Formats: sequence, structure tokens, C-alpha cells
Amino acid sequence: MSARSLYRQYRPRRFQEVVGQEHIVETLKNSIKFDRLSHAYLLCGPRGTGKTTIARILAMLINCHENDGNDPCLMCTSCRSIADGSALDIIEFDAASRGKVDEIREIIDRISYAPAELKYKVYIMDEAHMLTRNAFDALLKTLEEPPAYTVIILCTTEPHRLPVTIRSRCQRFDFGCIPAAEVADHLRAVAARENISLDEEAAYVLALQGEGSMRDSLGLLERVAASGDEQLDRAAVESLLGLSNRQAIYEAVKALMIGDRHSLAALTFSAHSTGKNLDRFAKDMISVLHAGLIYSIDKDLLSNAAPLPDEENVLGEIAAAFPQNGLIRCIEELTETVSRMKNSSQPLIVLQAGLLGLAADKKEAFGESGSFAGGEGFEEGGHTLTEKSAEPYRAVTKVTPKKTGKPAAPAPQAEPKHPLDNVGPVSPPTADLAGIKKIWPELTLALKPFGVHLYTMLSCSSEAIFYDGERLEIGFHYQYALEVANTPDNRCVLVDVLRRHLGAGVKVELSIISEKLPLEETAAEETLSGSEMVYAALDLFDGSSVVGK
Repeated sequence: MSARSLYRQYRPRRFQEVVGQEHIVETLKNSIKFDRLSHAYLLCGPRGTGKTTIARILAMLINCHENDGNDPCLMCTSCRSIADGSALDIIEFDAASRGKVDEIREIIDRISYAPAELKYKVYIMDEAHMLTRNAFDALLKTLEEPPAYTVIILCTTEPHRLPVTIRSRCQRFDFGCIPAAEVADHLRAVAARENISLDEEAAYVLALQGEGSMRDSLGLLERVAASGDEQLDRAAVESLLGLSNRQAIYEAVKALMIGDRHSLAALTFSAHSTGKNLDRFAKDMISVLHAGLIYSIDKDLLSNAAPLPDEENVLGEIAAAFPQNGLIRCIEELTETVSRMKNSSQPLIVLQAGLLGLAADKKEAFGESGSFAGGEGFEEGGHTLTEKSAEPYRAVTKVTPKKTGKPAAPAPQAEPKHPLDNVGPVSPPTADLAGIKKIWPELTLALKPFGVHLYTMLSCSSEAIFYDGERLEIGFHYQYALEVANTPDNRCVLVDVLRRHLGAGVKVELSIISEKLPLEETAAEETLSGSEMVYAALDLFDGSSVVGK
């Protein structure tokens, strides 16, 4: 095997070798064939999808002496000099390291000179979004009206960061992620040329891990090939990449569907203790749920969801047993969990919290479904799920009853309790501010069942500053506490609780009063242990104060 990386060794040099970007290739070939070459191009899309590669092929094709409008010949002096990087008129640079205005001005000064040896001078700017604002301003006029012998190609993964004045002066091409099936086929072709034994399922696993990037997928192939295994099958690839076995992913999805919290905890602990990638574990669960959702809509669309070849039976069970909105809910929640895992030093805890929270809320997510593949319910603590929870819940799906000869009488249902019925009793207030201040701790305590965060902000940093029997104004000592209480959900709860005890017609207003000074600026006699924040925390968590001496 060559010392060069596989993605460099097998970088396409002809349009016919490019994988997965046929719409862009055909447009560029036709523009050259019909002499409609643009002065500036913007190639944008995910990493590893061929932006720089196509820019180089385009530069080679427009300078090829044997140009037939389809592909460069790779034999003429121009093609050979461009391929080996010795062509003086092909200037490629990385804007991430050379994006300052002085360097762009230097390039602009050189654009005015005619090509030294080729027909066209081509400037390829990688990571174009990294140019500074002044650099974009300096480039603007030249990009709009470059010399006739100059072509400028901007490549970027973040086109939204380019000024609209730059984008509007370029012919834009959007690259998409390469389908997993096409990536897998290309990996097997590369493996055959490198004498690497790679079976079909293993290639598909590598393609899925590459997430639509050919460069990343080839890098993973090179990584697993370095192990020296004679036969790279699916199990070997999963082990070498630190991936959870696909069967473990299926079991985790099934456990999530039936609300089996014990199995979810055990599976995630097992993945963590064996060094598996938890981020990948969660993403694989999302991919299976997504494939099940697509299967339930139209299984002919399943090729776009990139499932593994042997997943269809599992996906059929998912689609048959659970409503689509339940799957959507799980996908959304797990996606948010993955985002939180990236910013956490304890990804296992974040993942378990997300999965166990979904499992605990399975009734809301999946309507009346109680099992993964049958409807008999999963036994937990001696009860089935369909028997277990008697609390009322809001059904997510509508069930259409089957028509029979005699309509069945509807089963009597207990009227659901109002969520505020659990609010504890509060002493009856008087119609003045002094009375409200007296019972304010009891009023704030009534908010505790609806969220510790809201309760803490109200009890620690708020007070009633006006009350006349019709209008209550609450003042906050800290801006953050005001913002927490003023969110739509928290404000609704706060107003409902207060009106429940002060009268339905009372108007509630929130305002900021002078913020308290930091601890180091307060009076000397006020210590940390005596502050109201500490007392509230001790009361909230049933703790005790320990003051160092």
C-alpha cells in the first residue's frame, strides 16, 4: 500500500470518476461544451463530498489541449503539470490560513497578469468563508469583473457566512451528501485494488459512519485495514471502530419502545464500559428510528434512509407496532440529547437521562401501544404496561374504531384533574400589600411542584412591591430571575397559581428593581451562610449549613 492516504491516492481526476454529484458534473460539462464558462463559481456543501476535487478537474479540463468537453485527457503537458502541482497558473490556497486582506490584495494584484503557460489562470479558494470582512470587500470588484483569462472558484462548507454580495456574483453549486450505497460500492472497488478483503455489509457500515463524506469513509477504510485482519467483515469493522453491535442497537430501540428502563440502563452501561462511542450509539438509534418512520410512510423510500440490508424485518415491526408521531417524538428528543452530549463531560449520564426520560414518558409518546411487536405488554414489577399507569394522559394519536353491527357504548372515563389541584393550601390574604408580604413564602412554595427552577427564582430573588386587590406587581432583584419567570410557560403557571389564591380577576405584573450588590460588597455582618439564597437551597434539598472557621 502506498504511503499516501487512500483518499489522496484515489482522488478522482476525471468527471466520470466523481461519485454522487452527477447533477453538478453534467452542468459543468455542458457549460464547457457550449462555451458558457462562468468567471466565478461557488461550490458549497458538506465536507468530503468533492468540492475541491471538482474544482481541480474543472481547472484541468478548461486548460486541456485535447479538450472534448467531457473529461481532461491527462496526457497533455497542461494536464500533467496541473496533476503534479507544478502549473504556475493554477493557484490554490486555504483561506483559513491566508484570509487576511493583505494576502487577498496580493492575489488581486497578480490577477491582472496574463497566464504564464496555460490558457486560463484558475484561483481555487478553499474554506472561503474564513476570509475576513475586509478581504471580502477587497475581492468584491475583482470577483465581479475579473480578466477574461481568469476563473475564480470558491469552495466552502458554510455558504451562509459569505456576504450576499459575494454569493450573488458567483455561479453556485450545492453538493449533497453522497448516498451510503454509492459510497459502499466505491469502498469495495478501492479495497479490491488494494487487496483488502472487505465484504458488502462491512463496506456499508463504513459508509454509514462516513455520514455522506467519501473522504471520511476512505479514511475509516484505511484505519480498519491497518489492523492487518485478513477478512474485514461487519463484526470486525464494528469492533475496530469501537461501535456497538447492531443487535445492541435493535435491543435498545425495542427497550425504548416498551419502556424497559432496566434494559436501557444496562445497554448504555455496557456500551460505556466496553469503550464504545456513546455519541455513535445514540446516532445509530436515531437512524433505526428514522428508517422505521420512513418504512411506515412508504417502504419504497427506504433506500434514502440508508438502513443496513438486514434491518427490514425490524423496521417492519417498528412501523406496525407504533404510531408515526411517537417515532417523530423519539427522534427529536434523541437528537437534542446528542447535542447535549457534545457539550457535557459526562455523556453517559446525559444519554441515560434522555433515554430513561423517553421511556418514562412512553404513554404520551406512543399512545396505547404497550409492546414492541405484539400488544401483550412488557412485564415490569409484576404488572404489564397497559395495566400499570392509571394516571390520565393526553393521547397523541387518534384511533379510528372498527365498524361493527352494534355500536359499543363508550366506556366511562374519570374527569381529569386540573394540574393546579395539587397546589397546597395557602393562608387567606388580606387586601393590602402587608398581607401579601406576610404570605409570600407560602405563595412561592405553592409553585414548587411545577418546577424547582421557577420556585427558586421566586423564593430567593422576588418580593411583592404593590397590591391593591386588583393588581399585583412582583419585583425581582436579578434580571436573570425575571427572565426565567417571564418565559411563556413559567408565566402561565405563576399567574394561574396566584389567581387561584388571590382571585381570578387579579392582574399580575413583573418588573425589575435595583439589583442586589455582589456578596463581597454587602455589609460585613451578612455572611454567605446567612444569605437568603443559601437558606432557600438548604430548604430545597433538606441540607444543613457548614461554615468554615
